[in-house]
Amino acid sequence: MNSHSFQTPPAPALWRTDMACHLDRLRQARAPIFYRLEGRAALHKCFETPADTLNEDAKRVKLIEASVSLVVERSAGTFAGRGSKRAAAALRLADKLAVGVETGTPQPTLGSSVYMRRLRADMITALLDAAAHYADINLRTVTVINRKWRFTARQLRKVTAAQIKRQFRTHLQRAGILDEPGFLVAFLHGEYEPTTGVFQLHYHVLTTAEKADLLLSRLRGRQGYERTATGAVPIKRCKIENRPKQFSYLLKSFWPERPVVTIDGVEKRVRANRRIKGKFHTLHLQWLNRCSLADIMVINNCVFRNGKFHGC
Repeated sequence: MNSHSFQTPPAPALWRTDMACHLDRLRQARAPIFYRLEGRAALHKCFETPADTLNEDAKRVKLIEASVSLVVERSAGTFAGRGSKRAAAALRLADKLAVGVETGTPQPTLGSSVYMRRLRADMITALLDAAAHYADINLRTVTVINRKWRFTARQLRKVTAAQIKRQFRTHLQRAGILDEPGFLVAFLHGEYEPTTGVFQLHYHVLTTAEKADLLLSRLRGRQGYERTATGAVPIKRCKIENRPKQFSYLLKSFWPERPVVTIDGVEKRVRANRRIKGKFHTLHLQWLNRCSLADIMVINNCVFRNGKFHGC
């Protein structure tokens, strides 16, 4: 048979398998560019629109003012009654948000929806860029909950995000996790349980798959990282399937209210998010207003500088 003899083409099923493998290799080869461009293009779908954030801040102004039940003569700058300092601080925050609504330029406070949208867009874009050279299989998002990070309104007023950050870093250090290779970026978040009147704080983490395994094996069951009263696991790892959606979840612009209900004799949290009500809504905004980005962010084996993460 000469060199021009007819050769039987591969079976359709085998051809499709070979092509799928080829496309997968091609996608992995261009992963940094693919993840960066795809992530940025899809990121806007994960955020509120600028108009929505302006409306949200305007609503927060009204809710803060409504929650301040003291008799206030704002024009004279005088306040009367018990808790006057807290009322004054709340109204100063309302004024700060109102300026942003009126001018379109938000004041730099984590209590502003407009400011948080811009901050989140910058931070999540920076994370997408920094993690672009990782394949999905090598990354994990992790939610970390500690039973000791449960606070009543009175307790929350006395604790700071910086204190919780130091405690978390101490726990990671004691467990030897900070000394292990692989980057870690975490942001503090909170939820309010109206049933118990308690705020539950926790961290949303992005890290390598290996380091996520260490969070589970070295923290679970120790130092307060135990199941909550409603059965929530202390360390929950998730594989990466949708970078824009999952990365944007790491840094959120609001704390939700999630009541606890009893179903068949078992207490469970309602999964749907809803706005925190009344004075507790004002309290959590005031708490965020006292925080800086550095207070709520934990980083390990990388550096955040000039709007970018380096060394991930």
